[in-house]
Amino acid sequence: MEHGNTYQAGQSADDNATPEKVVALRPYTKKDNAYADRLIGVVSPSAYYLLDYLIRQTVGFHRESVRYSSKQLAIVTQLSQRTIFTAIRELEALRVLAKDAGDMGRTQIRTFRLLASDVWQLPERDTQTTANFAVVERKKRTTAKTTVDEQVTTANFAEDAMQTTANFADLIKKEEYKQKEKKERSSDADAPTPRKHSSSSRPRKMNDEQLATKNVQEEWMAQLFQGIEEINGYPIGNRAAARGMAHKLYAYRHPKQIDGPLPVDRALDCYRLTRINPFYDVKELTIAEMINGLGAYLSSPDNYRAGMQKKRDNANHVYGAHQNGHASTPPPSSPSTDDALTRKGQETRERLAQARRMREEEAAKGAQS
Repeated sequence: MEHGNTYQAGQSADDNATPEKVVALRPYTKKDNAYADRLIGVVSPSAYYLLDYLIRQTVGFHRESVRYSSKQLAIVTQLSQRTIFTAIRELEALRVLAKDAGDMGRTQIRTFRLLASDVWQLPERDTQTTANFAVVERKKRTTAKTTVDEQVTTANFAEDAMQTTANFADLIKKEEYKQKEKKERSSDADAPTPRKHSSSSRPRKMNDEQLATKNVQEEWMAQLFQGIEEINGYPIGNRAAARGMAHKLYAYRHPKQIDGPLPVDRALDCYRLTRINPFYDVKELTIAEMINGLGAYLSSPDNYRAGMQKKRDNANHVYGAHQNGHASTPPPSSPSTDDALTRKGQETRERLAQARRMREEEAAKGAQS
């Protein structure tokens, strides 16, 4: 719409409108039409975007050159520094920008100067319609990576081929050895070569004598464990470790006193006397600790009993000392009898007994179901 020989943006003009009547609403930069006619579709969008900004800073302010760093260009154009580097190399290769002799680092400032359109070195538009400098650079990097991958693949293939050849040779040697061994066995049928069993072969079954010996040992261990649990008043804690030490106890041999397996009653008697030691009031006596004193017990049971009783009397004397001529009451941790329970031992026995009752109840429910 014409208003005072001017036209407002966004409204249609009259038929009598002329270019002289159109007035620019904003200041503008007058630039060569070659930047639009010859560069659009040839350079990349990012390169054209950067060039347009440089045109504004040079031609727009009537300057021949400007100085910027890559970081400053990245800030004002909102492009990454890598994109800035690629665009500059592209414009310099096409002779649109003058090439600076120095390298352009992140903080280094360099000079940018536009070259005249008659010195541009642009490719033919029909041969490079959609290609641009960034695409060419990307193709170069892709080709280089592909070449490296092909070299690695070739090396791996050669290594696999060598390994396969070596494995095939080993198979041939093994097959030849089997054939040779088979031929030797067939040629000497009267005395066949015994087959060698490897360490990974299945173990042979026990004969009757070995099975009987194993049953006797298991019965002996069962009686030992039952007697120990009766003395303690609660089940054995670590049964797997107890079985290992019971095997050693079964094979224990005293040079003068025992000829054959240790009788169960003597082993239990040694266990009972060892428990007199006050040290085992708050700690479970294991079979391994009982074996340490087994030699002294077998040499003289009376002396062994006297030694354990002396340790108990000394403990009672320390914890039950007289004060003011009156005998004090022994503390809970110092029992007055050989098989008395301390407070901590009583709690342990009650807890283990409860666990045993729960296992028996679960077993009974399983049997009923």
